[in-house]
Amino acid sequence: MKVGDVVVGRYLLVAVMVSLAACGASESGSGLTSYDAQLRDGHDMGTAGDGAVGTAESVLSVWERVQVMSGFAELPAFGLQVSETIGFMRTELIETLDGVIARDETCYIEIYRPDVSEVITRIPAAFVNSIPLIERGVVMEDDDAFVIGEAIEVHGVHLVRPRTEALPDTADDPRVFDQDGDGEPGVTVQIDGILEGAVQLVQRVFTRLVGQRREDVIVGELKWRTEERVLAATNAILLMPVNSEINPDPLRSWFVARRIEPSVDCADIKRRAPMILESARRALP
Repeated sequence: MKVGDVVVGRYLLVAVMVSLAACGASESGSGLTSYDAQLRDGHDMGTAGDGAVGTAESVLSVWERVQVMSGFAELPAFGLQVSETIGFMRTELIETLDGVIARDETCYIEIYRPDVSEVITRIPAAFVNSIPLIERGVVMEDDDAFVIGEAIEVHGVHLVRPRTEALPDTADDPRVFDQDGDGEPGVTVQIDGILEGAVQLVQRVFTRLVGQRREDVIVGELKWRTEERVLAATNAILLMPVNSEINPDPLRSWFVARRIEPSVDCADIKRRAPMILESARRALP
């Protein structure tokens, strides 16, 4: 195996293995369009659970969303390569006493590399299932501009200051915990193909969505950045550091959301993931 191949495996794991849910979120302003105001009628108000905004809430509408994070790096042996982290979400738009929030549930994550098939990065179900719900403010303007406010996503580590606190570098840091319940520190990602191994890491991701709504469809740009630390690996070569960065073309990181019936759950969305993605790509400008 060439060293360049190994470096590619490391990059494909670390550079763009970005999950799409969060432990914390920032607050944002919010407002109701006439469309969602009409949906408000007929929904019971309930007491919000731990971490929810406000003291009562009403589900206005439910959406399935696919979002793509695009990154790249200059890699030995392969040169400049693009990798996409594709997340499939179930989102509820909820009216609270403090305004409208989006509540996201992560259903499925896959890694797509159009030009490199030698290494496969898998996000295990245990990782996906361990991702908590994320809640963040929503702004809906009269011209159908639609913003889902910034969220700070933290995985595998407890941080007092999620935005600024340094991530741990070692598994014995007391802030590290076994988020996915597999007996290993942090969260675990599996690498298959020319290089096989399991990697434990901690991660922080910032995301914000800005788009346009046309009744039952919202299309827009996904703004994001990420940082992570590898704590351990079953193959020592996977610990090699590689520089990576976000694709500078803002059109390469995007999202499409479609309104669905409330009875549609994450299992339905995961099963239909290829069709959802194909439909979303057709909806892009």
